[in-house]
Amino acid sequence: MKKTFCRVILLSVLAVAMAACGRQNPDALLASADDAIGISDYRSAQNLCDNLSDIVRTDTLSLQPSQYCRLAFIYMTLAEHQSAATATAEDNIAAASAMFINALRISPDSVQKFLNGLAPENIGHAELLLHLSEAAEARNIIQQFEEPDSIPDSSHNHGHEN
Repeated sequence: MKKTFCRVILLSVLAVAMAACGRQNPDALLASADDAIGISDYRSAQNLCDNLSDIVRTDTLSLQPSQYCRLAFIYMTLAEHQSAATATAEDNIAAASAMFINALRISPDSVQKFLNGLAPENIGHAELLLHLSEAAEARNIIQQFEEPDSIPDSSHNHGHEN
């Protein structure tokens, strides 16, 4: 119990120190989030992941594809443990999907390499993230076709109202 408490304190101090520092090390934040999940400290893991998401919002190239994938998988794990976290499962799944899509946009080959190295217990998350990314891509294509013309064409109306 004492060891777990010390580890929680250490993770919290590490998170605060990294947040205070102008440069945050994504690998260290991801490792700390993994450690926090390992001791069921989902609130700390959520905060660490959200810090990384804030970095990504300002610079989408601030993470490597493998880091985006790791972050996506941590968010998926957080989605499973919402009782102790600060975000909803839907929020975490949406964040995971966004991170995974960013990784795919940067380097599909790197994502494939990451997926090839997954442990069997993560295959379900991988399949869900792949389906979500495919759905997002399909949604983007559909939106391109649904955008209305900027000038309405009234020549087809022939004086009839629809």
